[in-house]
Amino acid sequence: MVKLFGTAEGLVRRAGDPGSGLDSAAAWAVEPFGLRRLYPAARETMLRLARRGGRFGITPGTAWPGDDPWTAPTAWTAWSLAALARQERDPAKARTDRRVALHLVADLRRAATPTGALPERVDARTDIPRSTTPLAWSHAFAILALLELWPPQEKG
Repeated sequence: MVKLFGTAEGLVRRAGDPGSGLDSAAAWAVEPFGLRRLYPAARETMLRLARRGGRFGITPGTAWPGDDPWTAPTAWTAWSLAALARQERDPAKARTDRRVALHLVADLRRAATPTGALPERVDARTDIPRSTTPLAWSHAFAILALLELWPPQEKG
């Protein structure tokens, strides 16, 4: 997989096409699929996308048309980075992954409507929803990210 989709910057949208841009779907290599050999490339991809993001989240990829953030990719990236943080043995990497995951969760909160609904995407400058609101899978991924960041305590 890395051979097909990998570049020096991370994982791209189309196999063998570096110009297709980094793709937020790289996060799926971590959660839900757990493809450990892809973790380093997926981490690099997610961190680069997060650095390029705005105050309301990230776009689905670096070659995505427009600059409006999408809440589902923001939420699934937060979930996967939180999972990497929990599993990482290197404390510095774990701190970075958790910090970026928390930042993305904060982006989601800023992107939410006053009633807490997550739109599919928001205007990058005004935070006005630009499509379907609420979007159930954005909410689902946000909940998974929160559960990964703050796992429920077992009663014993």
